[in-house]
Amino acid sequence: MIVALRNQFGFEIPGERKSGTLYHQIFGIPDIGNRLIAPAALRMVQEVMPASRLLDLGCGYGRHSLIVAKRLGPHVVGLDISKEKIMEAVKLKRRMKLKNVDFILADALHLPFREHSFHVAIILEVLEHITRDSELVKELSKVLEGASAYVILSTPKIGSTSKMKLLRGLDYRREFGHVREGYILDSLATLFLENSFEIDDNIEVVGPMAALAWQIGWFFSVRKRLRKVSHIVFPLLLLISKLDFIYKYAERLWIVARFKKILS
Repeated sequence: MIVALRNQFGFEIPGERKSGTLYHQIFGIPDIGNRLIAPAALRMVQEVMPASRLLDLGCGYGRHSLIVAKRLGPHVVGLDISKEKIMEAVKLKRRMKLKNVDFILADALHLPFREHSFHVAIILEVLEHITRDSELVKELSKVLEGASAYVILSTPKIGSTSKMKLLRGLDYRREFGHVREGYILDSLATLFLENSFEIDDNIEVVGPMAALAWQIGWFFSVRKRLRKVSHIVFPLLLLISKLDFIYKYAERLWIVARFKKILS
């Protein structure tokens, strides 16, 4: 039952069957934030499949790249500016023995690809870190093919930090590396329309219970002495996060959206 619950959230640890701990095999990745946001984004990716080539911009350790490559089958290119993260992503790729995913070290504002190289791009929890966000979207427009290409993104909403009681007073620039707190859907729509994209689908996630669970998990995870506790309480927090259905009409704090490229 617990394994089924883990699978419901759309995650598995890369290579877990061979080298993952028993904890990971049962509960998956102990990251409340991504466990809430990524399933909605991956559903949007799945809805525009099949696509032969997909770009994961700001891929980090390659979690989403590997999941998409394994489950949906396109050739995935994960790109990040962190050498450490790219090296770890390559290790995970080798552990999984996947041939349809590559990882490269590069700057998102200067993409090293020819025009029309990809059919789909995902930028999950990235845009709020980019000062020149319009330049990033312009770069994406260049490397995405034709009027049938898509961008799937996730980002916090403006006011998300201030509405989380445990995070009030925190400097999101210093704590999370954000250059802005987030966006509203209208500002995202304008940003992408200026670069020949129109909004195709969107959903808001992370309601009151999920936000509470995320904050408690974050509180434990950022304190070295309490990190083991964060793993212990994670299954309970995961269950708490699923209680958002009780607050059906409450505000959600994160945006997951899909944009379709249009002819300019």
